[in-house]
Amino acid sequence: MLEKSPLVVGLVRKGYEVLLCDDPIDEYVFNVLREDEGKVLNY
Repeated sequence: MLEKSPLVVGLVRKGYEVLLCDDPIDEYVFNVLREDEGKVLNY
C-alpha cells in the first residue's frame, strides 16, 4: 500500500530512491545508521 502513496510515487518520478520502512525495528536502525553504501540517509 505504501508504494502506491501519491507522495512516494511523486518522489520516485523525480528520481529519488525511497525506502519503505514500516517495521518497528526500522526506527531503531535509522537512529543508529546514518549512511549505507556511501549514501547519506535522510529521513
